Amino acid sequence: MVDATDGIGVQRGAPTPETHGGESPRARLNREYAELLQEVRIAQGGIQIMFASLLALGVTPAFTRGDTFERVAYCASLLCAVGAAGTLMAPAVLHRLMHGRGLKRELITAAHRYLLTGMCFLALAISLALVVTLDFALGLLPALVGGTAALTWFAAMWLLTPVLTRNRAEAARNRTELAPDTR
Repeated sequence: MVDATDGIGVQRGAPTPETHGGESPRARLNREYAELLQEVRIAQGGIQIMFASLLALGVTPAFTRGDTFERVAYCASLLCAVGAAGTLMAPAVLHRLMHGRGLKRELITAAHRYLLTGMCFLALAISLALVVTLDFALGLLPALVGGTAALTWFAAMWLLTPVLTRNRAEAARNRTELAPDTR
């Protein structure tokens, strides 16, 4: 039996209901996936620079004089960078394995999760790299304060602010929808 879908699970020839803004379900999925890939591209650039810098740091003569804490923090940062690189590249592999099977919604959902996981790994990698650098330059206490401040900043900018903005917008939308028509 031949699959009679258009590649995203919508039956060919069947009427497709319009969504907001006159965008078809297929066009909306394509737009959502394109937006998600653009976000992944931005994050990948950051992790590639971060990963290369960490790899270079590990072979410098000055790094061999580091203490145990610096080495552990460095290895943790390097592992987080590997985690970020792997999860931020996963949507491309996923797309190749799922392409043409009518699973675009599932692809978008999985890629979204990979992006969020990769960004968490990236925030940890950057914060830990800052700890290593500050410990080497200024000592342990400034390193811990700086690393904690960086991680807090990432949580505020990448998590708290978007969640609060989304919640405010949804609350305003709900108030507008529930308000009586005064015309």
